Amino acid sequence: MDNEDDFDMYGDLGSTVASAPEPSTVTVTSSSRGAGAAASIASAALIEENDALKRNISILWRTAKAELNRKDKEIDKLNARIRELEQNYQNNNNNNNNDAT
Repeated sequence: MDNEDDFDMYGDLGSTVASAPEPSTVTVTSSSRGAGAAASIASAALIEENDALKRNISILWRTAKAELNRKDKEIDKLNARIRELEQNYQNNNNNNNNDAT
């Protein structure tokens, strides 16, 4: 096995993925002071949720890129193996044709 096969691209997810806070409902009171405080709390909750979503989408993006790179390398390796087998097949056919004549 290659070291790449041992690489766990999902290993860091348990410690880095921030769960988005549950959307909170804010009761707005009729007083201007209460409404301002409620808006401030709602704003802080939205900022926190936005930050968590940014972190999670960034992790998702990096994971997707790593997976695409891994698959591209595997495709290249398989294509090289196909070329090698085709070359061996052609060489064997040429040898068999030369022996037959």
